[in-house]
Amino acid sequence: MDVARAVEGQPASGLVNLSQHSAPDWQPAWSPSGRRVAFSSYRDGNWEIYVVDADGSNLIRLTEHAENDFSPSWAPDGRRLVFASRRYADADIFVIDVETRALTQLTTGQWNEFDPAWSPDGAWIAYVTHIEDQGDVFVMRADGSEAVNLTDSPYANDFQPAWTPDSERLVYVSYTAAKGDHDLWSMRRDGSDAHVLVEDPHDDLAPSWRRTGP
Repeated sequence: MDVARAVEGQPASGLVNLSQHSAPDWQPAWSPSGRRVAFSSYRDGNWEIYVVDADGSNLIRLTEHAENDFSPSWAPDGRRLVFASRRYADADIFVIDVETRALTQLTTGQWNEFDPAWSPDGAWIAYVTHIEDQGDVFVMRADGSEAVNLTDSPYANDFQPAWTPDSERLVYVSYTAAKGDHDLWSMRRDGSDAHVLVEDPHDDLAPSWRRTGP
């Protein structure tokens, strides 16, 4: 499993292999400039964060730790990445400077935190906390302060938050055992106005926004 990108103007078959390794590479994330791609790789015997140029050159291993680092998401300035790591037992959210490798730990709770997503305005980070195997979407400021549980439901497993381009709303995946499938939901940044966007008998996963206007 490798990280690949499609060539502009060519059909989906026109793919370029960026990572070219026998070990699993996944969770690719485009930098804001579109010039680099961050991804998670198992080529070191555990998950680490790598960065590669969009043409497949200049591959850099960004994290080096015996425990797993995964789920990278770029800051809007393109200089930092937020990611999840199990380096201190449970999974927590960290920020790393791509050039200096300076590391900042944002969460320190007893639960596992996953799926970090930096807001386009740079002010917020959404993520998922697993509380007794139940996933809830949280939002905190980019410095790790003012964390708030937005979904807080004992009946739904909520994960994979994705920001709208204006940083005002989140789309996320919600699963309930009663329905038995995954649907896409939307809510405001403060957790209000939560409503279903895609609801059908099939699983709907991995939402992502694309800006189409100026």
